[in-house]
Amino acid sequence: MACNCKKKYDAIEPYSDEHIPGQTEEKDNIFTKIFAFLIGLPFGILCAVLIIIMAIPVTLYVAGCTIFGVQPSFKLKLPRRLKK
Repeated sequence: MACNCKKKYDAIEPYSDEHIPGQTEEKDNIFTKIFAFLIGLPFGILCAVLIIIMAIPVTLYVAGCTIFGVQPSFKLKLPRRLKK
């Protein structure tokens, strides 16, 4: 015995927020996908490089503090104009 899920879905679909009469989905063409890839690739590489550049010194600092028994702490000094 079937559950008639398809018929229930078809009956409710016109009332959903995703279904707007007269509006069709626009598909991305190949040029849009290539452009998004070419923009995203350098951004991803930049983020990866920044993470690596920051992770190595922080890891060495925490390891050194642990070896010497010092509490690792980070101080961020804010400029006076941002404290107001």
